[in-house]
Amino acid sequence: MKKIILFATALFSLNACQEVIEIDLNQTNPQYVIIGNIADDGKPCSVEITKTVNFSEPNNFPKITGAIVTLSDDKGSQEILSETKSGIYESKKMLGVVGNTYTLTVKYDGQTFISTSKMADATPIFDVKFIEDAFGGPPGTPQDTLPNFRAIPLHPDAPNVKNYYRYIQTINGVEDKAFLIRNDNLSDGKLNAQPLFSFDAKINRGNKYQVKLMNIDEANYNYLYALLQSSGNGPGGGTTPANPPNNILGGALGYFSAHSVSVKEVIVK
Repeated sequence: MKKIILFATALFSLNACQEVIEIDLNQTNPQYVIIGNIADDGKPCSVEITKTVNFSEPNNFPKITGAIVTLSDDKGSQEILSETKSGIYESKKMLGVVGNTYTLTVKYDGQTFISTSKMADATPIFDVKFIEDAFGGPPGTPQDTLPNFRAIPLHPDAPNVKNYYRYIQTINGVEDKAFLIRNDNLSDGKLNAQPLFSFDAKINRGNKYQVKLMNIDEANYNYLYALLQSSGNGPGGGTTPANPPNNILGGALGYFSAHSVSVKEVIVK
């Protein structure tokens, strides 16, 4: 039996035309999956490389070892990343710098995959405001009797510049896995006033709350937006599943993101 499947949604924890691909669930050609990140947080660039499996097989995605992974920037720096553990490659010298454009090159088994991403300026978070969540907790659960909140990260938006944001919120040390993204189409140059909405995040008084704001580029925003739409959680209410557009040339799934980071931590009062 053949069905339409979105591989990237099955593999992981936006507005482009998609070609719907019909594939055999049990007999598919494996594809490489590359997840790469570099930020201005002083941490090394990290790249994970795996391989897809057939639909009927367990979700134990093989780690790709022995690849040649190279990171370079538009200032002339270049480094071959070290494989720190199976399928994980990290830089030792190159760190993320705002304004630089980074190129990731992966060579393995006669194939070459290339991706480029520019690191946008960092956006500071002034504070975090909390508003009561009208949805509350599920009936009959402890959360149902507690005042749930939604967080509003208060941060500016640079005027006359296209900005794309991704947020990662953590409550009492537990990271919310939801894709929280936003562009500034309706808020160019304004202070953010939109709450973060996630069905999995339960925020209450006394909680230790942290939000990480990532300034991502347009290609990565489009990738995450497509994932949201295909999963039915996007503003359009869902679209026909298809592999989302990404910024990796050569046919691999996944993404490479160069982004700046701001972090704010507060106690919910």
